[in-house]
Amino acid sequence: MALAGLVTFVTVASVLGQRNDVVEVLVARDPLLSGRAVERSSFDVVVVAADSPLLGNLVSAEASIDASLLGRDLSAGEPLLLSDLLSVSGPGVGRTFTVPVDADVVDGLGLIPGDRLDVLGLVETTDSNGDTIERLDFVAVDLEVTRLPGERAGAFAAASASSWVTVQVSEAQAIALAEAQRLGPVELLRATGAEPLTGGSLAAPGDTTLIDKEAGA
Repeated sequence: MALAGLVTFVTVASVLGQRNDVVEVLVARDPLLSGRAVERSSFDVVVVAADSPLLGNLVSAEASIDASLLGRDLSAGEPLLLSDLLSVSGPGVGRTFTVPVDADVVDGLGLIPGDRLDVLGLVETTDSNGDTIERLDFVAVDLEVTRLPGERAGAFAAASASSWVTVQVSEAQAIALAEAQRLGPVELLRATGAEPLTGGSLAAPGDTTLIDKEAGA
């Protein structure tokens, strides 16, 4: 059904190309996976009527799409939407990290590409006696969701108790996430619209869990 709709879109767009009151928009040249950097060379140009109700969310051929990530999978010939473009900035552009989680976490948080996440996990430190302990803390904050499980995952993934979330990261965030996963499972908090957490130790003292490794607790 989706493929038929795309064929219709391109066919109608081609016919409209003979008119003057048209606007050029971008469509995927080949299938594209979400989370990848958006490149102009990956898209072809077609035209739609200037008064089309669809035009408002289509990406114009003249638009700047550099420094963006693709927020969803696109089929060949499918139009690129403004809502598909995830803005990125800084030295970590293009770096993504997949966090394994329980499937009910993804469903329960109601995540969509572009959401922001904070990640809780264990971090190693030493106490006043010099003993190694593990403390529950925020290991990475304000991460942008770039990819989620979709139809491409198939029936097996739908029946599985495990799932994943892919987020954009800097080098330091990738190391912190990998280290936290080495120590144990991590927890995700949806933080879209919330004030970003700042400071050294991001967890409040009352919310900190200490595990004495020397005592085997």
